[in-house]
Amino acid sequence: MRTSSAAEGSRCPVCWSSVRPTARRCPSCQADLRSARGRGPVPAPTSRIVPQARGERGRARMGPWIAAAVVVVAALTAATLKVVRALLPPAAEYGAATGNVGPRLPVTRATAVRALLAFQPTGDVESVGTALAYATRDRPNLAGSGTTFAVRPGPGGSMVVTARLPVDVAFLRRVHAVRTRFGPNLSDLSAGRLYVNAADDNAYGIVMDPHTHVAVFSFRLSADDGTIWALNLNALQVVSQTQSLG
Repeated sequence: MRTSSAAEGSRCPVCWSSVRPTARRCPSCQADLRSARGRGPVPAPTSRIVPQARGERGRARMGPWIAAAVVVVAALTAATLKVVRALLPPAAEYGAATGNVGPRLPVTRATAVRALLAFQPTGDVESVGTALAYATRDRPNLAGSGTTFAVRPGPGGSMVVTARLPVDVAFLRRVHAVRTRFGPNLSDLSAGRLYVNAADDNAYGIVMDPHTHVAVFSFRLSADDGTIWALNLNALQVVSQTQSLG
């Protein structure tokens, strides 16, 4: 089929737009149609894509895939956080209730500290008081430690006891109960996180103030002294008294 030239008034030789036979300039690209008389027709535009256009089209095709990948990553992150939150203990009580296999006495505001120190959790061979001493100074008692206690009422007649103990970091390091290099279970003194491999053959993970070296332990005792709850991670370590591996 024969294609008319721009001089015959069908197509602009520059942009291939339709033009009237009497037009002097192309209405689309403003090309001078008079100077184009006598030239052969310009081939019609093809579907060939220049490299830049090809790149743009490729990016356009990848757009939905990138968006889908972002959605998948976000969903996986949310699911992971949900699983981790489900595995963590409740914020109010870090440990499940643990029974007392030691002597009991009625727990009141006046007797709560004595009851706490004598409490012997089920499955452990040491009282909470002995475990507190080994976890913070690697010794069997708290004598002369500067420990302070605060007592307040809890639900159902229970008592919440919070102990503030200065950790004897220098002594723990001297007897190698705490290590800061060259080995597993290292402690980070600058962050206040200790792994105490104590002389009672138990291991304690302790969090302390890195500046004052004071560690806080919070417990709740039932009114009959038969049950204890660990209310923070330090207390959980003392109640569980994890057996050391070396």
